[in-house]
Amino acid sequence: MKKISDLQLVVKSDTELLSTLTNKIAENRENVEHMIEGISSASNNYQKASDNVETLAERARQINKTVDTIDKVTIQTNMLAVNGFIEAARAGEYGKGFAVVANDIRNLANESGENAEQIKELVNAIQYQVNLVASDIAESAKVAAGEVVKARDTTKLVEEVTQILDELIKRFDEIGRELEQIGSAVEESSKAIEQINAAAEESASAIEEAAKGADEQARGVEELARAIEEIAAVADELQSA
Repeated sequence: MKKISDLQLVVKSDTELLSTLTNKIAENRENVEHMIEGISSASNNYQKASDNVETLAERARQINKTVDTIDKVTIQTNMLAVNGFIEAARAGEYGKGFAVVANDIRNLANESGENAEQIKELVNAIQYQVNLVASDIAESAKVAAGEVVKARDTTKLVEEVTQILDELIKRFDEIGRELEQIGSAVEESSKAIEQINAAAEESASAIEEAAKGADEQARGVEELARAIEEIAAVADELQSA
């Protein structure tokens, strides 16, 4: 009976341990789910940032196209200024004023060309930085997506482990109930055995008393037999006389 009680205590202790472990796993599962939400949010932010960077890159490309157009216009303006110088030279004294205007136009075109080149260099530098940022964002988004997958796999594994632990807890509960039933049956059997032992002791006492009575009766019969023999002997003597 003591061994069964000890076993019940062990089962109860293991069940409580499994319950505690299940609760801790549930807490970790919540933490993992929060982590997934955070990573998913970060991944969405990465995607938005990537879209914004792509928009910025597209605008930079458009600026470059505009600068290319300015370069073409600058070249054409320079050509017109050169043609103006030629025509002014042909006109002689009458073309001096036109030559001044043509020179101003050429200077303005050259200045515009220089500004366009500076803008182009700046845009190219911006595009380079944008490409670096876009690459970093894409890599971060890729890592975040991978972490989300891992976290979801972990959550799935946690769910499977939780189900297994729940089944173990149920099984331990069943074992505990079965042990309790066995303990009750053993206790009832012990009581029955005690009753049987008591009855056996009473029966043994009764048999012993009966045996004593039988011995006394046997001695009485023997004494009666001897008395009868003595009476018979006396009767024989009387007949002989």
